[in-house]
Amino acid sequence: MEFPVRLDFFKKNTNYHLQIRGKGFSVTDPEEVSAFLGSLPGSAISVYNDTVLVKVKMLNADYFETSTSEKTNWWQNAISSISNWFGSSNPSEPNSYSQF
Repeated sequence: MEFPVRLDFFKKNTNYHLQIRGKGFSVTDPEEVSAFLGSLPGSAISVYNDTVLVKVKMLNADYFETSTSEKTNWWQNAISSISNWFGSSNPSEPNSYSQF
């Protein structure tokens, strides 16, 4: 059985994440499942008795850089929002200022 797969990999406190897309296959061959379970430590084999083994063929991998923004507290966000709402005298030009 074949199905589409998308995996998103995030790591805390990093400025990037990965997105993998491809085809997924459920592994039903007992020999392949045994080979996988044989590579695990002995205590981990009992945990995987009721699991499904999925093999993913990667077709596309994307790397995304994320920008870090300054963390602001809720009070600073509220003041900023109020300032943006009432800061402009002309509603059609919210961020324009006149100089006399």
